[in-house]
Amino acid sequence: MFETTYPASKADLLARIAESRAVLERVLAPLTPVQMTGLHDPAGWSVRDHLMHLAVWERSLVALLNRQPRHEVMGIDEETYYDEDIDRRNAVLYALYKDVPLTEALEAFRASHQAVLETLGQLSEAALLTLTYSAYQPAMRWEDDGTPIVAWVLGNTCEHYDEHRVVIEQILATGTG
Repeated sequence: MFETTYPASKADLLARIAESRAVLERVLAPLTPVQMTGLHDPAGWSVRDHLMHLAVWERSLVALLNRQPRHEVMGIDEETYYDEDIDRRNAVLYALYKDVPLTEALEAFRASHQAVLETLGQLSEAALLTLTYSAYQPAMRWEDDGTPIVAWVLGNTCEHYDEHRVVIEQILATGTG
């Protein structure tokens, strides 16, 4: 699923997450509310929208790791969650959360990250590095290819932060109001 080198340990995983998050936070720190809500990427998303998107996916990661249905915490139905077109799924999420006030989006962004860290803190290194998706979501509809759950952790944390940080930097450089 993900093309990444997996961490050798839980400590390595947490370090990767912390480093990527710190870079993202440094980009966000000097932004004004107008920059966070008034500038948009070509798809129409503001910085706030990107932060809310990250928060929703992090909340779904916490649900995944706690063996709860991901779609429920995302606020979407099961069919939408299992839609193989990630762009369609993200469009539904954008429509659901585009009107969340900036203060609430920032709180969700920070709270979801804290929840991820707390959840990861409760899991053993072996659980993260060896168990697969179906160990956490046995009723899933996708075939489990044996990829360890750490791939989903990376994909919903540091890899996701990096992906959206690049877009946020582009918004700041070229965005329109």
